[in-house]
Amino acid sequence: MGLIQRPVIFDTTHLVSRQGVLTPSGIDRVDTAYAHHLANRRGVIHAGLHYGLRGPHLYPRDRVAALADRQLEAWKSQDVGAADPLLPQIEAFLAGGEGAPATTRIEGPRLTPPQNRRLALQTLGHRLYRQMGADVPRGAIYVNVAQHFLEVPFLFRWLARRPDVMPVFFLHDILPIEYPEYFPAERKVRFPRILSTALTRGRALIVTCETTGERIRRYARDHGYDPVPVHVAPLPADDAFHRRPTPVQPVDDVPFVMAIGTVEPRKNHLLLLNLWRRFAERSLAAPKLLIVGQIGWNNEMVLDMLDRSPGLRGRVLQVSGLSDAACRQLLVRSRALLAASFSEGYGIPLVEALTGGVPVICSDIPVFREITQGAAEFCHPLDGPVWERAILRHMNLAHAEAARSGTASFRPPTWERYFDDLIAFLSRL
Repeated sequence: MGLIQRPVIFDTTHLVSRQGVLTPSGIDRVDTAYAHHLANRRGVIHAGLHYGLRGPHLYPRDRVAALADRQLEAWKSQDVGAADPLLPQIEAFLAGGEGAPATTRIEGPRLTPPQNRRLALQTLGHRLYRQMGADVPRGAIYVNVAQHFLEVPFLFRWLARRPDVMPVFFLHDILPIEYPEYFPAERKVRFPRILSTALTRGRALIVTCETTGERIRRYARDHGYDPVPVHVAPLPADDAFHRRPTPVQPVDDVPFVMAIGTVEPRKNHLLLLNLWRRFAERSLAAPKLLIVGQIGWNNEMVLDMLDRSPGLRGRVLQVSGLSDAACRQLLVRSRALLAASFSEGYGIPLVEALTGGVPVICSDIPVFREITQGAAEFCHPLDGPVWERAILRHMNLAHAEAARSGTASFRPPTWERYFDDLIAFLSRL
């Protein structure tokens, strides 16, 4: 592992704004993981930087660590597995017995208005806070992981006045530019600004996989940006997924499969719902489908099917606000994880499933081929009959057990190695 000779300044703006959220997004998790691991490694982070009402200012390193640890503790308090209030309803749905939900959608607790007001006041306090006399040290490396405020370019003009500072930006994907039809219209305006800030100011980039890295390199080349070093670093699963039983845990007696991720058009939930409706129409013995994820945007058809299709009742359940531990507990018992997305920048649920020894059936798209290391079953996202056959095969116990054993070829990334490689990359800048 290399030693970083330059002081590292970590952008905490997003971390501050998301303190206390009950259901973290993927960016929340990555940003917090960076703050936690880097702040707790001796001699890596010099300070945290925050864009406040009076411009960017610094936090001491121990404050960055405290912010990250407080966020992780807040999620852990929700991460209680068997105590999750949604879990009894899910278990009843899977068993098909008394107490099963009367609907196809259930939701966990939300923040109350007083909790939201308290969080807003905390965020305002952070924006007003200033470490007097502190300034970004000369020759620092500035690391921005969450892309927070990159669409507001004037906030980053200070970098032009400090050519000695080396900005490094994490770019998760460029999907809003490649597939604008899958995103709200405002992203067509906002996302090019995010990319422009990162590619204009950045002296290096971090991406999650080579597929996404090549897309960003091509975009930068086509739009006249100077080439910069790109560090490809596949995101690991939570450490709990690495503790898979030996021998491999047998599949659950109740056959069910899961789809994990925000319910939005790009994730192609309509394909899955139409498959399960056909299973019901033909009275096929099929696994139950558990969809775990928040309701996103432009989902009228998905919600109509969930709420109004009688064939889905008792066969499909969509769950919002499930704790991490309960989701993990269910995933490792499932027959397979389904990921029918049309496009992705990564796919952490696939990495989590394979790390935990759970088979994956996913869309045949380049990013999924790369991050699963080929240890998945691939289907075209529009080929319903192929998906149907792949899913129904997992009703067979022998096939399900063999598929679970087949995940042993997957070599999961780890956070320890991830940050070793990252620090080595930063040390070479």
